[in-house]
Amino acid sequence: MKKKDVIDLIKYHYENNEIAFKDLSYKIATYFSKEGFEELSFYILSLISKDRDMFVPQSLDINNINLEFLECLKFDNEELFFSEDILYDLKGIIESITKNLNLNKFLFKGLPGTGKTKAAAYIGKILSIKTYIVKYNNIIDSKLGSTSKNLQKLFEEIKTISNLGKVLIIFDEIDSLVLDRINSNDLREMGRVTSTFLSELDNVSSNSILIATTNLSDHLDKAILRRFDYVVDFNRYEKDDLIDIAFKFYEHYAKQLNLEEKNKNLFKKIIKLNDKNVYPSDMKNIIKTSMTFSVINKNDNFYRRFYINYLNKNIPSIEELKHEGFTVREIATLSNNSSKSTIARKLSEVL
Repeated sequence: MKKKDVIDLIKYHYENNEIAFKDLSYKIATYFSKEGFEELSFYILSLISKDRDMFVPQSLDINNINLEFLECLKFDNEELFFSEDILYDLKGIIESITKNLNLNKFLFKGLPGTGKTKAAAYIGKILSIKTYIVKYNNIIDSKLGSTSKNLQKLFEEIKTISNLGKVLIIFDEIDSLVLDRINSNDLREMGRVTSTFLSELDNVSSNSILIATTNLSDHLDKAILRRFDYVVDFNRYEKDDLIDIAFKFYEHYAKQLNLEEKNKNLFKKIIKLNDKNVYPSDMKNIIKTSMTFSVINKNDNFYRRFYINYLNKNIPSIEELKHEGFTVREIATLSNNSSKSTIARKLSEVL
C-alpha cells in the first residue's frame, strides 16, 4: 500500500466520492490480505459492507410478520477463527454479496465442529442483515405430500421477508431435509421433496442469501449440489492451523476471564499431545469451559483441567508426564501444584 492510497482515501471521503472511496477500500483490504493480515482485511470488508446502499435498515414491519418455518437468529459476540483458506472463501462470499455479483446460494460442507453454522451466522453479522434459521421440525411431516407443501410455504415466507430487504437464510444440516433420491428408502416422497426444493431454489430472489450446511455432502442429490453458486470445504485444517486457532482462543479467554498465571509453553505441549484433530468449535468449548471452571475454583488450575478435558484422560503418573516431555515445574502444575522439590525427588528415585 502506498502513501498516495491513504491520501486519496481521505480525499474521496471529503469529496463524498463514495464509489471511489469504496473501490480504494477494497484495494487496501486486498493488500492486507496478501500481506498476511487476514483479520484486518476481513475487518475492513465488514466496515465497508455496513454502509452500502444494499444494506439499508429494514422496515420495522418485518418484526410483525408471523413466521412458521423461520426463526430469527440473534448474533453473539463469540470469537470465531478459521484457517486462512476458509477465511479467504468467506471474504470472497462477503465481497460477492456486497458487490451485487448475483451469487446468493452457498453450501458449507465439512465435519462436525469445523465452524460451518457459526461462519454462516457470522456472515449475516458482518453484513448487518436479518438472519434466519430454518425450523425443520415444522417442515418435515409424516403425512404423504405434507413436507413438500410445507417447503413451498417456507419459500413463500422467504419471499415475503426478502421483499423488505436483504435477508440471510441458513439451512443448517440440509441433509436432514433433502438427501439423495436414489439412495432414499422412500423414493417417491423424497423425490417430491427434492423436486420441490430444486424448483423453489431456482426462483429465490437476489435479496435472499441462502447458506446451507452439511456433514453429509456425499449423500446429497447431485442436482442440489449443482444449484449452489459456491461450495466451501470446512475440512481444510492442517495441524498447524488448529494449533494456531487454539492459541487464539487461549489468548482471548485468558484476557476475558483474567487468567492469573499464563504458561504458553505448557499449553502448547498439551495441545501437541493429541494426535486427533480437534476442530475449532470443540476446541473453543474445551478451552472456554476449562478456563471458566478453573477461575471459579481456585483449588484447581486451568492447565490441569485442560489436560484432562482435551486429552480425555486423567493426569498420569509423574513418570509418564516426564516421558511426555513436561519439565519438573510443569509436572508440578499438572500435579495440582505439588512442590518442584517433591517432584524432582520422586523422579530421581525412579530414574
